[in-house]
Amino acid sequence: MRGIAPGPWACFLENEVVLNGTEVLGTIWVGFGTYVNRGGLIRSYVEIGRYCSIGRGVTIGMGVHALHHLSTSPFFKISEPMSQSHLASEDPKRRVVVGNDVWIGDDVKIASGVRIGHGAVIAAGAVVTKDVPDYAIVGGVPARLIRERFDKEITDRLLASRWWELEPAVLRELVDGDVNASLDRLEQADLPRAEAKYRRFTPPPAK
Repeated sequence: MRGIAPGPWACFLENEVVLNGTEVLGTIWVGFGTYVNRGGLIRSYVEIGRYCSIGRGVTIGMGVHALHHLSTSPFFKISEPMSQSHLASEDPKRRVVVGNDVWIGDDVKIASGVRIGHGAVIAAGAVVTKDVPDYAIVGGVPARLIRERFDKEITDRLLASRWWELEPAVLRELVDGDVNASLDRLEQADLPRAEAKYRRFTPPPAK
């Protein structure tokens, strides 16, 4: 892991994670082989799967303010100093889940409470306000379906394989550019799974 901007929030990371100059304003869980490019902002409670590719200037988890209260300010709901290291709320309205093998283009904004399905692709500049299905390609403001990455048969095989759970060394040997051939090899073998191993990391305070 490298590149998290200083802050009070706890991060739970697997190996081979790169958060390149990412500002973290919430609790995050990030899976093996995922990277976030420069200028990223992660807010609220966010879970990101394995092998995700996240572009520059991406915001994951946008602010949720009470529109029908006396004030929209969060001051009236915070009971402890913001300088303390703490965990973000797991409230579904604030939680963002990004599946495995997701590609998020530059300058995308993802609202709080959204789930991005496995294998999804989000085009640069999109604003995502609703859940994105597995292996869907979406874009626009607000984001809408452009097309599916694969036909239903291949998508179902990919989801059933749960290939992202396999040992990385095994994947390197079995996976190539032909998705059908890769799936054939994955389905014909009893392959070892990689147990999730997260390490807790709290960025040091800014000096």
